Amino acid sequence: MPHVSSRGAEIYYEVHGEGPVLVFAHGMGGNHLSWWQQVPSFVGRGYQVVTFDHRGFGRSSCAPDDFHPLHFPDDLFAILDGLGAERAALICQSQFPIQKPFAG
Repeated sequence: MPHVSSRGAEIYYEVHGEGPVLVFAHGMGGNHLSWWQQVPSFVGRGYQVVTFDHRGFGRSSCAPDDFHPLHFPDDLFAILDGLGAERAALICQSQFPIQKPFAG
């Protein structure tokens, strides 16, 4: 099970197929399995599909003080850097509400 470290978190991800990189990001309360029906379809169309669990969800972990949605872009870049991906298309399911200012 691949993980990548990012700003105090261990981020779980899966990679399927080969080709242009297509990343699926789950919404609030979901995890990488939210996309189980889309993965084989896009792999069959010649994409490298990446699914992952945001920090604090599914198989990803972080301390409570390290959880904030504003860390999500850094987490995604850590995955893409680990894969050596220079470009990726991103498909998101929903947005996370930001409740307080972030000083990061």
